[in-house]
Amino acid sequence: MTWTELISNWNKHLRALARRFPHADAGALGASKDGPSAMSRVLAKSHDLTVGEAREALDDFLFVQGLARDTADIRRHDVA
Repeated sequence: MTWTELISNWNKHLRALARRFPHADAGALGASKDGPSAMSRVLAKSHDLTVGEAREALDDFLFVQGLARDTADIRRHDVA
């Protein structure tokens, strides 16, 4: 999943972000919609990570969310 896809359905993904990063304040996450660098700084501060570690965790989150979405799409179209 790309950053653009994340913010295109922000409310849905905000809940998933809050589950994955429970120490991050929802307001701070919302304020960091400007880009992954801003979000990484929020995650780093709230989860005692370096900004690089937080960016890696965010990238992993986006990857897993994309896989979940793709899997759901495949299952929806599976006629077997």
